[in-house]
Amino acid sequence: MSTDKDSIRNTTKVIPSLLPEIIQDILSRLPIEDVMRSKTICKDWYALTKDPHFIHMHFSRALSCPPRILLEPLISGQISSLYLIDRKDGMWKSREISVENMQGRFGLTISSCHGLLLVTSPSVSIDPLYIYNPVTGKYFKLPNTGLKSDKLCISLGFGFDSTNKKYKVVRLFHFCLNDDFETNMKCEIITLGEESWRELEFSHTVICSTNAKPVFFDGALYWVIDREIHPGYEQILALDLCNEKFRAIKCPPSLIRSLEFPDSVFLCNLGGSLSLVEHNDFEKFRFWRIVQSNTKKSYKFYESSYHINIPYDVIIWSLNLKDRLIDKSFLFHMSHRNIREINGRKDHLTLYFPERDEYKIVEVPGTPTPVVLSSSNPSLADPTTSYNIYYGTAASAANYGGYGGNSSKKDSAEYVYDVPDGWKERLVSKVEKGTNGTDSEFYNPKKRTEKEYLTFLSGFRQLAPKDAVLNNLALSDVDLQDLISSADNVSSEERKDEKGQVYYVYEIEGVSARSLISVTCANNKLYAHFVNAPTPEWKRDQEMLTHIHESFKTIGSF
Repeated sequence: MSTDKDSIRNTTKVIPSLLPEIIQDILSRLPIEDVMRSKTICKDWYALTKDPHFIHMHFSRALSCPPRILLEPLISGQISSLYLIDRKDGMWKSREISVENMQGRFGLTISSCHGLLLVTSPSVSIDPLYIYNPVTGKYFKLPNTGLKSDKLCISLGFGFDSTNKKYKVVRLFHFCLNDDFETNMKCEIITLGEESWRELEFSHTVICSTNAKPVFFDGALYWVIDREIHPGYEQILALDLCNEKFRAIKCPPSLIRSLEFPDSVFLCNLGGSLSLVEHNDFEKFRFWRIVQSNTKKSYKFYESSYHINIPYDVIIWSLNLKDRLIDKSFLFHMSHRNIREINGRKDHLTLYFPERDEYKIVEVPGTPTPVVLSSSNPSLADPTTSYNIYYGTAASAANYGGYGGNSSKKDSAEYVYDVPDGWKERLVSKVEKGTNGTDSEFYNPKKRTEKEYLTFLSGFRQLAPKDAVLNNLALSDVDLQDLISSADNVSSEERKDEKGQVYYVYEIEGVSARSLISVTCANNKLYAHFVNAPTPEWKRDQEMLTHIHESFKTIGSF
């Protein structure tokens, strides 16, 4: 007769026999809660939850599922718990998530992206701000603002630059210009991994309120432009997080003329579509689904209008549209009171089903009221495991040792690339800089042959043919010569960034090692960025190594 111990013993024999790729594929299909439980089974499964490739695979599959609802108690001061809401088989259930690990730093959720939350401190002051993952409990504190003088932070946006694989936070400030309370707006942005905020040129005034928050969608943040300050048809402002440039979007004249409550217009992500919503009358709402053309130079607006039949005995204080669910129902956050009940105001999630013209109050046991509601797909993304941006000066051997004075590397940088958190810098000698042009190098302390480095040569106005460039680089790099001579495959291609700068990209594949090289010309210099790793580490860290390869840019091209 078999026993429970025999069953466990047999299970432990089966698990190691599966290929790691199969285990990854199976675990990536599980809900986030099951993945978190599975990491306690063995060290290898625990390591998976930290692996960037697995995190990306799991989140990509989670995006095909309906977003989860996150409730936050609407209280002043410190928050101790959040509530993750699920609907299964027609039943709504909640799971309490403690935020005690933030040690009293959790104040209010401002925005979310890829399962990460942008939150304020309990004082809800300008600083500090935190990036927090409610599933893993990891958080990261952002630097304080660099803008001086009296100001009021009125808008915060959080999004992901998919081109450069970077999370970015944007905030807008109102500055008082004089005693007559005239104001103007300023904008600053920070990329996770940077040490300070950067000011962006900003010439618009946008509407900012509880409903009119910026919306992150398809690589950009969107605001509604203030029509009193900027009359006309350009009524939506977009910030592309890749090139960090603003652009105004023109609305159809018929749309602008048809607005009944222009002061109550806001943007929202409804069921995966960027939408402009008009909702002032509690029983009526309409929205325009905004679709960008294939050329990304124009937009089309598709209108939908609805009327909710609310019972006469329900008194509504507020009814805020939040999302559109997979069953085509609309999700609202409603504050109301039933005139037949003694108890006062209540906060509920409410669903409206347009096909059968009915609305339904959702009862979720174990959740607080009143609440703040947001939609998100939970993930394993770790805000503390980020990349540090390295600013390289490409100084000549004669100037080796820095520029002196108060000059910073950032101010005098000629190129940048990302360095994984935990990697160490190897100091380059003056002899190396003079002989092969090595300017900077970083390595993984757990495996020193897993590294990235940059070399440069002066006196180059343009790139030579691809084969000639690689051969010239190998003349002064013995390791590169050996790698090329033993390679199974050497491929090359020409790429252009969003500003038209040309890069040669080489991939060298060998039995024992691999390399990605990016070469470009700027500032009358030829820059070559190398990412090298032994084959086993390459297979394990491919996504990270590809990321740092793609992060290399010369100043003026990013």
